[in-house]
Amino acid sequence: MIAKFTCCVFLLAGAQVASAADATATTPKSMPQTRPEMKKALEALKKREPRLPLKELSDEQRQQYGNRPMVNNGRMRMIYLPSSWSASSRGPATASAAANSAARGSAGANADPDMTLDEAFKVKLFWIVSRGNNCHYCLGHQEHKLRLAGLVEDEIAALDCKWQAFPPAEQAAMAFTDKITKRPHEIDRSDIDHLRKHFDDSQIIEIVYTVAGYNSTNRWTDSMGLPQDGEFRGEPNVLDTPTSAEFASTKTMIATEREIPRPKLEDQATVEAMLSRARSRNAAIELPAAEKARASLGGLAPAGAMPNWMQAIGAFAQSAKSLVSSRKAIETDGRISPMLKAQIWWVTARENRAWYAVGHAMNRLLKLGADSQSIYQLDGDLAAYAPAEQAALRFARKLTSSPRSIVDADIAALRDLYSDHEVAEIVHVTCFGNMFDRYTEALQLPLEQ
Repeated sequence: MIAKFTCCVFLLAGAQVASAADATATTPKSMPQTRPEMKKALEALKKREPRLPLKELSDEQRQQYGNRPMVNNGRMRMIYLPSSWSASSRGPATASAAANSAARGSAGANADPDMTLDEAFKVKLFWIVSRGNNCHYCLGHQEHKLRLAGLVEDEIAALDCKWQAFPPAEQAAMAFTDKITKRPHEIDRSDIDHLRKHFDDSQIIEIVYTVAGYNSTNRWTDSMGLPQDGEFRGEPNVLDTPTSAEFASTKTMIATEREIPRPKLEDQATVEAMLSRARSRNAAIELPAAEKARASLGGLAPAGAMPNWMQAIGAFAQSAKSLVSSRKAIETDGRISPMLKAQIWWVTARENRAWYAVGHAMNRLLKLGADSQSIYQLDGDLAAYAPAEQAALRFARKLTSSPRSIVDADIAALRDLYSDHEVAEIVHVTCFGNMFDRYTEALQLPLEQ
């Protein structure tokens, strides 16, 4: 009788543990509302299990990175993504620039020497993007970088709830950053006009491109479930630090608990009308000269007319080469099919109402052999597609519209149908799409005829 009772106790305990694990797998992480709560969550992230195995790098991979210390983000990319994709979805950052900034012990100089905005200012924007997307991994990194840049605790805390403490130009950029992060489908020409009160057109392109990249990075690191790094830039990464009385109980104005829903997808006639409008619109900024972009790209420049997405980034040679080479590599290299990549880009662009990107995704799908009917079926319940495609496309839709709601079960479901390398590629392609959508639509780029 005692043995039976003991057995039942163990079975009950095991069921409770399994139930708790299931809840963790299907429940998004908390959205901390105060700074002390946020810091505890950032520190706790050091103990989490990544959603894909985070193996040690091979000797060859270490040599490829110059045998420098590597954060978990870089290690996950190097393990699972093609090396030709290495610069994509990271905005203008490069490994060499990261190494230089680490050596200086600051927030870092601009990775692209043609960019002019202060790097610490852009790290503030990265903090705001990460807070809005509830990306604890990136938030931890930006906290550390801001301290290295010389910001004191209360200056960092003000990013969450006291923007009046910052200069008007920074406030304008912060408001734009918050909107394009959470409501990209609502960005229009007036948002760029407001930035123009404080920044010239080249700086506006820099802000848009950089913030678009941050939104991509959040989606990658958070989807992968990366544990927080114990060290960052050569020193301990201590995140649960004291908070002053002024901010101890003040609630965030960025990390809203209520999700901002995306509207219902438009019908085919409306999409075609929006594409027609995108072909006839003018860019919200003055594009760099096509000759400048061609010179910046060198051998990467197309033989024919310069697409507007290439021309817009043309003043920044390093970033232009990174963006163009990355997109080409993603289209051609890797383990998932070119068709699935193009389908994912259609899904992200439709969710974000990024009409320039919608047009490019449609052209890519048609080139790969899709017809109009199958393209517009991507907006529906996906029943016409194979189960593996359905899973990837539903994941892309969720990661685009609600990155903070991605849970362990989402990645586990993909792993049932794809290899770990393919899962990483699906995530990364979705991230790149979200960057491209924000970059091209915020600038209101005209869709080529």
